[in-house]
Amino acid sequence: MKIQEIPLIAMDTSLRYYQKLSAAEGKNRILVLARRCAEVGGVFTMLWHNTSFSEDWLEWGRMYPDLLSDLSKMANP
Repeated sequence: MKIQEIPLIAMDTSLRYYQKLSAAEGKNRILVLARRCAEVGGVFTMLWHNTSFSEDWLEWGRMYPDLLSDLSKMANP
């Protein structure tokens, strides 16, 4: 059986709850990790929960479209 494992690199809740980062700090951390993945030819994976768009996550929800735009520019220079 051939199996390819693609590990999770970044998750919204890990950045906010466990690492205690602000949305801006979380975005910067994600971009640093994505750049590092690109440098070594890796695959960047990210998990973003739909709850990140609710009341107490508004700052993170507002940041998400900009984050996706930045990640897209990195992938398609």
